[in-house]
Amino acid sequence: MNDQKMAAMIQHNFSYKVSYVASKSTGMSIKETDEFLYVDCGMPADTFNISILFNDSADDKRLLHETVDYFTDKNFPMSLWCWDNIRDSTRQAIVKHGLLLAEVNAGMYANTSDLHPATEMPDGFSVRQVSSPMEVRQFGAALSSLFGNRMEGMYVRKYYDCLSESTLYNHSDLKLFIGLLNEKVVCIGSAMYSNSSVGIYDIATLPEQRKKGLGSAMFNSILSEIKNSYDGLCVLQASEAGANLYRRAGFRAVCNISVYENRNMLKVQ
Repeated sequence: MNDQKMAAMIQHNFSYKVSYVASKSTGMSIKETDEFLYVDCGMPADTFNISILFNDSADDKRLLHETVDYFTDKNFPMSLWCWDNIRDSTRQAIVKHGLLLAEVNAGMYANTSDLHPATEMPDGFSVRQVSSPMEVRQFGAALSSLFGNRMEGMYVRKYYDCLSESTLYNHSDLKLFIGLLNEKVVCIGSAMYSNSSVGIYDIATLPEQRKKGLGSAMFNSILSEIKNSYDGLCVLQASEAGANLYRRAGFRAVCNISVYENRNMLKVQ
């Protein structure tokens, strides 16, 4: 499979991941066309309000109206995700429209048979798959802590509080993990199983617990779980800081993914 097709597989898994909860929840909405997907979580949180551009449009203005103005008109923060296949004129139109580039990640993949996760764990550290409403809320609390005092953190916590009241977190497609240091939740991670791949997401450590190797241990624990139970394609998105860890485990970069945000366009930020 060439790099272009592999990039499409990474995009497909991410699309399934961001739309999974919304597709099965009241108060959330999704629109998908051949050109784009957007997910509206019903709250002003760009962690979950996401638009993905699939293909170039002959009319960039219309495309951005449908994927960006939809949220901006609601005064909702959102993020717009673009893969390498988007043409330069579309990227220029995105910037001209007013969005700001927030980050660029590398799309990476590996066949599970080629993965070699590290097995060492820090002393007192363990990883547990989320299996109860309380653990879902703990997952959400850990993720929300990354936003400090920003309102985004409150909505992230609310999102997972709502998820804890459903059975979606216990579905075979979505697996949430919490990492515990001496029985205190200190990091998280997740895995999303689509019909063609499994994706690793949400690797995050509490700010005060960083530089102890906990995030790496969480990643390798999830990787071991995948390798032991799944035979196929594994994908992820890597920041520059995390890319070397993933390369050592057997992943290869095949594309760049640009993320734009609209917060600067809102009436109240």
